[in-house]
Amino acid sequence: MTSATKPNDPAQASASRSNPSEQASATKPNAPSLPEFFTVSKAQMAAYLLTLPSVAWPLWVSAAAGVILTAAGAIADVRVMVLGLMVGLCATPVMAFFIFFSKMLDPAILVNLIPHTVEKRPDGYLVVTYRKQVAAVSEGDKTDKAEGEQAGDGDKSAAEEKYVWIEAGRLPVPEAMVVRRVERIDFSVLHLAGSPVSLLCVPR
Repeated sequence: MTSATKPNDPAQASASRSNPSEQASATKPNAPSLPEFFTVSKAQMAAYLLTLPSVAWPLWVSAAAGVILTAAGAIADVRVMVLGLMVGLCATPVMAFFIFFSKMLDPAILVNLIPHTVEKRPDGYLVVTYRKQVAAVSEGDKTDKAEGEQAGDGDKSAAEEKYVWIEAGRLPVPEAMVVRRVERIDFSVLHLAGSPVSLLCVPR
C-alpha cells in the first residue's frame, strides 16, 4: 500500500530557500567594533581660542578700534564714523576668518578636530589618531556590490563602498607636559609644553 504524497506548498518552499547573499553574509566574521572617538566641534574650539589673549588680541583691537571710531565720528565727523564702520564690519570679520582657519589648520591644534581616542593612563594620556581607508573587497563582497548596483535605487546598501578605520599615529602625553588645565562644560583643555600638540582636549 502506497501512501499518497502531498505536494509541497510553493510559499513554504520559497520561504525555506534562503538568499545566497544572506547565507554569505551569515558566514562572514563579525566586523570589528569601531573605536570610541573623542572629537571637539570647530565651534567649541573656536569659542575657547577666542578666550585666549595670545590668539584673539588682534580681533579685540580691531573691534575696539571700530567702536571707538564709530562713536567719535558720530560726535565729530561723519567720515570718521564711516571709517569706524568699515573697520568694525569689514576688517574685523576678515581678521576673525584668518584667525579661525590659521589656528584650526595648525597641526598643534588639529588633532582635537580629527577622529581620535584619548586614553587616561597613570602617567598621563595616550592619543591615538585614526584615518578612514577603503576595505579590501572579497569575491563575495564584489557579488553583493554588483547585485546592489543592478537593483538600482531600491537597494543601495550592497553597492556602497566599505571603509575601515585604521590607526594613523600615537602620541603619548605625559602629565609632566601639562602646564595648565582649563575645565569646560563638556571637556577639559590641557595646555602642553614640549609636545607637538599645544592644546589637547580630554574627557572630563
